[in-house]
Amino acid sequence: MALTIPQSIVASLISHAHQDDPHMCCGILAGTNGNVSEQYRITNVLANLSDAELDRFDLLSSSLKTLPPEERANLAFQMDTQESGKAQKDIKAKGLVLQAYYNSHPHSPARPSALSIKIATEMESFYQKLNILQKFNLPVPLIVIISLLNKELPDIRGYRVTQGKAFEVPLVMEGKQEKLEEPEILQNSKAEASASQKTEATKEQKKFTSLNHAASSLKTIIVTEGIDPINDPQRFRGMLADLAHHQPAREREVLLRAIKSPIFERAWHTRTNGGSATVQLNGLAHWLAYEYGYGDELCRWAVGCWSLALGYKTGSH
Repeated sequence: MALTIPQSIVASLISHAHQDDPHMCCGILAGTNGNVSEQYRITNVLANLSDAELDRFDLLSSSLKTLPPEERANLAFQMDTQESGKAQKDIKAKGLVLQAYYNSHPHSPARPSALSIKIATEMESFYQKLNILQKFNLPVPLIVIISLLNKELPDIRGYRVTQGKAFEVPLVMEGKQEKLEEPEILQNSKAEASASQKTEATKEQKKFTSLNHAASSLKTIIVTEGIDPINDPQRFRGMLADLAHHQPAREREVLLRAIKSPIFERAWHTRTNGGSATVQLNGLAHWLAYEYGYGDELCRWAVGCWSLALGYKTGSH
């Protein structure tokens, strides 16, 4: 069964995703009979959670704890319970039904992460145990994801999760599609990109932006998707090609080859065993240059990307 969403709400979903970028936005869609008529924006409070509260994220919790609080909402979300409760009351008062939960993926495709599938499966089990959906003849809430992997052409997809598997559900965008004014942040980004071609200073800024984009892709793979680059290199390579397709092939290559270093392996195991974020990746740039003949600048770029992704600090190389 398809989910029908008015163009006005589609535009609002995209706007919400852009406004919260680089954090993941989240919210609720309500309506009747597979037709959405109301959107409820809910605050992502993940950055405010304590380490103890992060434990509910299961395997993801240890990775989130290595990140500064302000960066945690880039990779996961937790809806504000008070705002969610008010939304539920309003939905009931208007005689509507919860149709879907939505969230954005600032740096990854519009498909559910392993964590989203796990949470949706737990909810399905809860509904079945209490016989809530059958008793009140309610639909199973869908998951709607807004991907900003291509910020100029956001991708919106819907999924139904059942028995631990996600199945895509058609989304029907209803009504006249008007040309949307780009968010101010995107307009500014384009203006800066155009100006950057004319000065040496903005060339350095482009390198910094490239590093941040690559690091965000790495974080998404190892934290949100939970992929171990050492023990599951094929999946890691595939996800990196998917998420960082905008990066030059040589940059993706050096990130992959860094994984083969014993220096990286020690840093990775320290991280996964709850080691301090001050562990340093000293020597990795030298190792890459010696083993593969990469230039110093590219080696340092790769170390910077992995350091940001792992939450480590690097010393001199």
